[in-house]
Amino acid sequence: MRRIFCLYNSRSPRWRTVITPPSRPHCIVHDLTSSISSPGAFRSLLSTMANALTTSVSLPSGKRLTIPTGLFINNEFVASVTGDTLATINPSTEEEICKVQAASAKDVDLAVQAARKAFNTTWGKHVPGTQRSTLLHKLADLIERDAQILAELEALDNGKPVAVARDGDIADSVGCLRYYAGWADKNHGQTIEVNDDTKMAYTRHEPIGVCGQIIPWNYPIMMWAWKTAPALACGCTIVMKPSELTPLTALKLCELVVEAGFPAGVLNCVPSLGPVGGAALSEHPDVDKIAFTGSTVTGRKIMAAAASSNLKKVTLELGGKSPNIVFPSADLQQAANWASLGIFFNQGQDCTAGSRVYVHSSIYEEFLGLLAKNAAEFEKVTGDGFKEGVSGGPIVSQTQRDKVWSYIEKGKSEGARVVTGGEKWEGKGYFVRPTIFADTTQNMKIVQEEIFGPVLCVSKFETEEEVITLANDTTYGLGAGLHSNDASQIHRVVNALNAGTVWVNQYNILHNNVPFGGYKQSGIGRELGSYALKEYTNVKAVHWNFASHLTSTSTPTLLYSSWAKMASTPVEERQVLLSKSNTIVLVQEYGTTSSSGVSTPSVIKPNAINNPSRVDLIWILGGLWSAVFLGALDTTIVATLVSPIGSYFEKSHQASYLGTSYLLSVCCFTPLYGRLSDIMGRKGAMLLALSLFGIGTLLCGMANSMEFLIFARAVAGMGGGGVMTVSSISVTDIIPLKQRGLYQGLANILFGLGSGIGGPVGGWINDTLGWRAAFLIQIPILILSAIVITFKVNIKLPETQQTTRQKLARIDYAGSFTLVISVGSLLLGLSLKTSEDLEWSSPIIIGLLCLSGAFAVAFVVVEAKWAPEPVMPLRILTMRTPLFVALSNFCVSANAFAMLYNVPLYFSAVRLNSASEAGLHLLPNAIAVSCGSVFAGWIMRKTGKLYWLTLSSATGVLLSAFLISMWKESTHKLHLWFDIVFGGFGMSSLITSTLIALIASVDKKDYAVATGISYLFRTTGQVLGVSLSGALIQAVLVSSLRKGIQGPDAERIIQNIRHSTAIIPTLEPTLRDVAIQSYQRALTTVFTCQVVLAFLLVLCCTPIEENPLPGSHEEQEQQERLRRERSGRGTA
Repeated sequence: MRRIFCLYNSRSPRWRTVITPPSRPHCIVHDLTSSISSPGAFRSLLSTMANALTTSVSLPSGKRLTIPTGLFINNEFVASVTGDTLATINPSTEEEICKVQAASAKDVDLAVQAARKAFNTTWGKHVPGTQRSTLLHKLADLIERDAQILAELEALDNGKPVAVARDGDIADSVGCLRYYAGWADKNHGQTIEVNDDTKMAYTRHEPIGVCGQIIPWNYPIMMWAWKTAPALACGCTIVMKPSELTPLTALKLCELVVEAGFPAGVLNCVPSLGPVGGAALSEHPDVDKIAFTGSTVTGRKIMAAAASSNLKKVTLELGGKSPNIVFPSADLQQAANWASLGIFFNQGQDCTAGSRVYVHSSIYEEFLGLLAKNAAEFEKVTGDGFKEGVSGGPIVSQTQRDKVWSYIEKGKSEGARVVTGGEKWEGKGYFVRPTIFADTTQNMKIVQEEIFGPVLCVSKFETEEEVITLANDTTYGLGAGLHSNDASQIHRVVNALNAGTVWVNQYNILHNNVPFGGYKQSGIGRELGSYALKEYTNVKAVHWNFASHLTSTSTPTLLYSSWAKMASTPVEERQVLLSKSNTIVLVQEYGTTSSSGVSTPSVIKPNAINNPSRVDLIWILGGLWSAVFLGALDTTIVATLVSPIGSYFEKSHQASYLGTSYLLSVCCFTPLYGRLSDIMGRKGAMLLALSLFGIGTLLCGMANSMEFLIFARAVAGMGGGGVMTVSSISVTDIIPLKQRGLYQGLANILFGLGSGIGGPVGGWINDTLGWRAAFLIQIPILILSAIVITFKVNIKLPETQQTTRQKLARIDYAGSFTLVISVGSLLLGLSLKTSEDLEWSSPIIIGLLCLSGAFAVAFVVVEAKWAPEPVMPLRILTMRTPLFVALSNFCVSANAFAMLYNVPLYFSAVRLNSASEAGLHLLPNAIAVSCGSVFAGWIMRKTGKLYWLTLSSATGVLLSAFLISMWKESTHKLHLWFDIVFGGFGMSSLITSTLIALIASVDKKDYAVATGISYLFRTTGQVLGVSLSGALIQAVLVSSLRKGIQGPDAERIIQNIRHSTAIIPTLEPTLRDVAIQSYQRALTTVFTCQVVLAFLLVLCCTPIEENPLPGSHEEQEQQERLRRERSGRGTA
C-alpha cells in the first residue's frame, strides 16, 4: 500500500489523501461466449492491429508509445473511407503529435451497422448481466494496470498534468467502471400485483439498443468511462465520437476493450469533426439513443437532429454558469479554497466551473484578498504537465485560448476591476493566467456567458433574497455552491437554487454513485448513479393472463381489469354497480343501436338555404374558422422557424424563400378560388384548398433540404390561398353585412389565437423536438376541419343552366397564367437579389423585372379584352372604393408581414433570444389582432358606419410603425410590446372595416371575385413586404458587416453571420457586438421604410366611401335592387 497526495474522484476532483492498493497480479480469463476470450484469438487480433494504422510517439518522460490512429470499428482499426485525417496538437508545446483517421458519414454508418449486428447477436439480451459485469471489471483492471501510460498520453493530448490524470481522472474512471459492473446484473424490473387473481404483471428493463456517444475534450478518459460504463452494463452497444481535439486516449482505450474480451462491434470509436461525425450519429435512423456532453448550442442541434430522424432518446450534459455564494457565517479560508478550486482547477475548463462568486458585502474585500492569494498559488503550479509538482495545464487549443482571452478583454472594457491576472502568458503553450474580476454586475457578458477558462467574476450582495435572485439569473442550471454555517439558511438556499447539483461548504466534488445533470439549458437527463441506467434502458410492461377465459366478444363496450366480469351483466345492474364505484369508466358510443343489434350512424340534416339554424351556424363557422386558425398557426410557426431552419441547413440567406414561396403560391391562386367557389361550390373549393395545404405541410415536415422545403411551402400556398378566401366568401353568404364585421372579428380572434400559439409553440417545439414537428402538429387540426366541412357546410348558390364543363371552360386560365409569371418573376428577382448577392444591375435581375413588367401588361390586356370571366374583373377596380380598398390592403399587408418576419429577427439577432422567446414576443400582437377586429365589428354593428373607423385604424398603424422604427438593443420590453400591440390592433381593425367597405360597394354576384381581389392585394403585399424587407436587410447588413469586420478571414465570418443568427452568441465579444450593431442598423432601415408605407396607407384610406350596411338578408336584397336600378340609370 502507498499513500499519495493527489487530486481524485470525479470530473472535477478534490484534494484528498488516497490509499492506492497494489495492482492485481493477474486477471482471470473467464469462459465467455465470445471467441475473443480465447488467448489464441486475442493474440491473432493484436497481430492484425499491429499491422494496422499506428504511430509511435516519444513521451517527455523518455518512453516511446505506440498509438492506434485508425477508426475502431468491429474490433479493428481501419482507415477512413475518404482518407481524411485530423491533426492532434500538444497544447503545452503547440506542436503536432500525430494525425488520426477522420470518420466520414459513411464510416459512422459502418460503425452503426457493426454495433447493430453485435446488439442483435453477441450482446444486448444475448449476454447475461453477470458476464457484462465480468467484462467491465476486466476492463477496469486493464486501465488500472496501464494508468501511467494512459496518464502520460492524456497529458500529451489534452495538456492535463500527468499526476492529475493518473490519480484523479483515471482513478475515478476505474471506479466508475467497477460501480456499473456491480449494477450489470441488478438492473431488473418489478413484479406488480393487479386486482385480479387470474392475472399478473411484471416489468423488464431491456437495453435501449445502439447508442451514439459524443464526448468532450476537457476530461477525455473520464467522459469515456462515464458514457461507456452504464451503457455497457445495461447491454447497449456503442458508437463513440471523441473530440477531434483529444482523440488519442479514446483510441488507446479501444485496445484494452479488445484485450478485456468484449465481442466485436460492442464498442466502436470514430474520431471526427462535430458537423460530420456528430451530425451523422445524431441523424442516423438506426441509432436508438444519443448521449452528448458539450456546449448548449451544439446540444440544440443534436436534439433537433435526433427528433427529426427517428425521435431517438437524448441525454445532454451542457454548459453552465455556476454561482458560488459566500455568507458571513462561513469559514472564509475554506470557502476561498473551495471557490478557487471550483474555477482554477483544470484551468476552468469545466461545465460546473464556479465562475460567479457572490460575497456578502461585510466580508467582500477580505474574501477578495484570500482569492487573490490562492490564484497566485495556482499560477505557480501551472505549466508543462510532465514536470514534477505541476497541477495545472494549458487551455486545450489556440482557438479556445483566444476565446478565453477575448472575454478577459471584454471584462476590462465593461469596467470590471481586475484583482489578479488579466495579462497574457509569455512563452509557448496555450496557457492563461488565473484571472479574478471584482465589482462585476449582472449585465456584463463575463457574468452572463460561459467562458470555459480560469476567469472568476466576484460580486457583492446584501440580503439572502437578493443573492438567490442573482444566482438564478442565468439560462443555465448545472451547478451551484454555498458556504455557510447556518443550517437553517443552508436548507432555505439549497431549496431556492435552480441547479442540478448544489454543493454546501465544498465545490466540484462528484461521486460515481450520485446523479449528475442540469436544470434549464444545462441539459436533459442524468449521468452517474442508478439514474444513468434509466437513460440506457427501455421499460417493458408484461400483462399475463394465466387462468381467465374470455366468454363473449359481442359486447360493444370495452372494459378493463376487474371490470371485464361486467361484460355479461345487464345494463341496469351495470349502472348500479358503476354508481357505487369510485372508478371512472369511459364508454364510447357509436350512433344508436337497432333492435337487431346493428349500430347505425346519426342522420345529418341539410342546412337551410343560406339561413341556417343557430346549431348549424355554429357547425359551419366552426369548420370554416378552424381552417382559418390553421392558416394563422402556420404563418406564425414559419415566421418563428425562419431563423432556426436557416441555421439548420446553414442557408439563412435563403430563409426568406420560406415566406416568399408560400406567399407566391397564395398570391397566384387566391383570385382563382373566387371563381372556383362559384363553380365547385363553397364546400368543394374549401376541401380542395385544405387538401393542397395539408399535402404541402406534410411535405414540409419531411423535407431534407432547403430547396425541397421551399417547394413544399409553395404547394401549401396553393391551398393556403383558398382557406382564407373561401372561408370569408362563405361567411358573407350566410351573415348580413351589418353583422358581418362582428363575425369577422370573431374569426380574427381564432386567427389571433393561431398567430399567438404558432409563435411560442413553434419556437418551443423547435427547441425541444425540432422544426419538423412544428409542421406535423398542424395535420390533426386540418383533418378535423375537413371532417366538419364535409358533413356540415352545405351553402347553396343561385341556380345556373351551365354544366360543370361549361363552367370550367370559362375559368380565366390565360389571366391566371400571366399573373403567375408576372408576380413569380418579380419575386424570383427579389429573392435572387437577397440570397445570391446579385447587384440591381445584374442581367438576371434586370431580365426578371422586365419579364414581370411585360406579363403584368399582358395580364391587363387579357383581363380587359379576352377573358370570358376575368379572374380579376377590371371593372371592379374602376370603382373608387374597391380600388382604394385594394391599395390599402396591399399597404397594410406589406407592413404587417414585414413586421411579422422581422420582429422575431430583431429579438433573435439583436437581443439574442432563443426561437421560443422570439416567437413569444409575437403573442401581444396576436392578442391585439383579435381585440382590434372584434372592436371594429362591434362598432360597425352598433353604428352601421365604417369611414372614421377605417381612417383612425390607418393612423394607428402609422404611429406604431414610427415607434418601432426607434427600437434599439436596450429598448425596454414594455415599450416593445406596446408598439407591437398598437400596430396589431390598428391593422386588424383596418382589414375588417375595409373588407366590409368593399363588399358593401359591389353587387352580390361579385362578392366572391371582389373578396378574391381583396385577398390578392393582401397576399401580394405580404409577398413584397417579406421579400423587399429581406433584400433590404441583407444589403444593409452586408455593408455594415464589411465596415466592422476586417482581416483575411473577414468574408468567411460575414457569411457565417448572414447564414445563421444562432452563431452570434458564440462569437467573441468584439465580433458579436459588430454583428448585433449590423443587424440593428439593417432592421432600423427596414422599420423606417415601414413608416413611409404606413403614411401611404393613410392616404389610400381617405377616399374610401361610406355605404349603408344592411342588418338583414331582406335589407341586403333591397339595397342590391336599388344599386342595380341606379346603375341602369347611369348614376352609380
